[in-house]
Amino acid sequence: MAKDPRDSFLQAEEEAHCLVEVLKQLKHEVESYKTAHEALDQAAMGISELTTRCARIAEQLGGLAETLRSIGTPELLHRMEVIRGELITLRQEIKQQHEAYHQEIRSVQEGLGAQVAGVKTLVTTVRNLVEYAKGLKEETAGVKTLVTTVRNLVLGCIGLSLITLGLLAWLVLTLGRG
Repeated sequence: MAKDPRDSFLQAEEEAHCLVEVLKQLKHEVESYKTAHEALDQAAMGISELTTRCARIAEQLGGLAETLRSIGTPELLHRMEVIRGELITLRQEIKQQHEAYHQEIRSVQEGLGAQVAGVKTLVTTVRNLVEYAKGLKEETAGVKTLVTTVRNLVLGCIGLSLITLGLLAWLVLTLGRG
């Protein structure tokens, strides 16, 4: 037995509302991805700064080698201690920043994992809604065909009734004259 077209329409309207909600959630997920991308960009900038500082230290070490040739042992030992102190400080800073970036990357990965799961669920829901909408479209087409067939049958019956009435009227008039 065919469903009432109004019920199908109301159900399709409800499903469309659900689809709008799903799309809102998808928009939120995309914005979360943008935030994660910005956090990773900041981490990359911090690493770039550390790389620049390491390059400067490497240049200083190159200069130290040159200086070693030109100066004596006491000056050499003094400069080595200065550079050693800078290296220790730099190692501590690198370790702290590395730990901070590593923690930030872990939290971004966790957030992305949750967002990916949410997006997969949203995609599945959207696919199901699309399939349901296709089914409603096919069901509506069947209802339209049924309504057209019933209308044509009713019109045919009315036409036959009119022809029968016309023949009866003719018969009455013919018999009434004769």
